[in-house]
Amino acid sequence: MLTSRVAQIEMRRVRAGTFRMGSPDDDATALFDERPRHEVRISRAFYLGIHPLTQAQYRAVAGVNPSWFASTGGGKDRMAERSGDPHPVESVGWLDAVRFCNRLSELEGLAPFYAIGAGGVSVLEWMGPGYRLPTEAEWEYACRAGSSTEYCFGDDPRDLPRFAWFSGEGESTHPVGRKRPNAWGLFDMHGNVWEWCWDWHGRDYFRRSPVDDPHGPEPSPRATAHVLRGGSWDEDAKGARSASHRYTSLIRPRCVGFRVARSAAN
Repeated sequence: MLTSRVAQIEMRRVRAGTFRMGSPDDDATALFDERPRHEVRISRAFYLGIHPLTQAQYRAVAGVNPSWFASTGGGKDRMAERSGDPHPVESVGWLDAVRFCNRLSELEGLAPFYAIGAGGVSVLEWMGPGYRLPTEAEWEYACRAGSSTEYCFGDDPRDLPRFAWFSGEGESTHPVGRKRPNAWGLFDMHGNVWEWCWDWHGRDYFRRSPVDDPHGPEPSPRATAHVLRGGSWDEDAKGARSASHRYTSLIRPRCVGFRVARSAAN
């Protein structure tokens, strides 16, 4: 376990390994860009937050809380609990998440992971020590936790309420870590909020993805969206599958948050 000194973010070490990423061709519920299922090797261990970043953790670093479902937000009347601090931060864009990672790195005396400029965002060094977003491959690998089923616990969506907040269980986000974790001790990998990944979205990327440590397609002048993973409080069980794949432009939806990662020495 690794804990962020500034924001008290608990992170688990995820070991290196190989898995089958995406949905099988005969899965009628899968979207086009979840296929084909292909082998991926995560060649180096990494750390990943045990749950999505909370509003309290985001505020400790960024100094603000943009969340709609917060005690001072427009969605406060939908919340089951008065304080939004243990709820996941949401209404954050991809660039907000990247800036958060760099700011947290700086506050802890680490070299920032990203270069942010007028030309966009780039990775300075993939094995750099700073905080970052997980890649889409790292996210699915961690979510599956050794499983090959639709969910980390199996194929039956009737078991999903034990692990996930999803549609039908309220009209807002929920405090993190209240449901069961997966086999690797990670909470809310299914449901609660969609989570930003590093990767740009590419409709046919899975057909040409490298086996080792894929980082997503290279940005192009037509690239407008980044990948989201995990499902959310307003998504059905289909959206919470381990391979479920969404993408959106650089906006701030009320159902989108993120969790942080760090590279680790093997």
